[in-house]
Amino acid sequence: DRLMSAPSSRRVIVVHPPLMSRDWECAISQSFWDLGVPAIVFLCSLHTPPLALGWKRGMIVHVGRNEAYCLAHADGTPIDNTLQIAACGYKAAVSDPENTTSSWTNQMKDVWINESNPNSLILATAKCLQSCPIDVRKDVGSNLVFCGPATIIVPDLPNKVIDRLQKLLKGDAPELDEITSDLTVFPTNWEVLAPMHDVLTARSTGPFQPDMVSWIGASLWATVWHRHDEDDEHIKWIYAPQADPTS
Repeated sequence: DRLMSAPSSRRVIVVHPPLMSRDWECAISQSFWDLGVPAIVFLCSLHTPPLALGWKRGMIVHVGRNEAYCLAHADGTPIDNTLQIAACGYKAAVSDPENTTSSWTNQMKDVWINESNPNSLILATAKCLQSCPIDVRKDVGSNLVFCGPATIIVPDLPNKVIDRLQKLLKGDAPELDEITSDLTVFPTNWEVLAPMHDVLTARSTGPFQPDMVSWIGASLWATVWHRHDEDDEHIKWIYAPQADPTS
């Protein structure tokens, strides 16, 4: 009753986090088959926000409960080799996630904007930028779109990250010798990114909520192609066993 429609009459889009396991995909698929859904398609949550926001070059910085993801896009296509995943979700940074806060604690600073922390959000963002092709790097850096529930709990998170990044690129970054002994991952080359200090810009997901923009992008994508994709060339539907594709 809550669905307000019969599952057997609707195809379903599943918006999932990056690197979803095959076992989890199979379990999700089976749960929909059991409900009678005729077909489903899987879309990565980092691929769909540009469709809702109407841009082609930029970076999605999604800060969720346990992890943060950074992925650059260029000319309407995600640049998969730029993907960064860091264990810096709001659960590790905020003691009371039920309440929105504008007060920054030392815990937030360490988890999100401490460049000496190899799992910090600021390092993930910088490494994503560093992985971009040089010819699109400035366009990506000028359109850093922060989304996910953490940006609702801590609204000024994007500005804090940008402010610290700009200071680092202007020369406030530690020397490599000072930090490599404590890291198990290759450190960010701040000198390579230095020319970008004056173009870095945080963008909002307005008019959409930060935790809904992936779903809205997927809905718009499906709405457009459902009308113009009779041969299933753009939407790669996965049909239920023995389901009729024409239903």
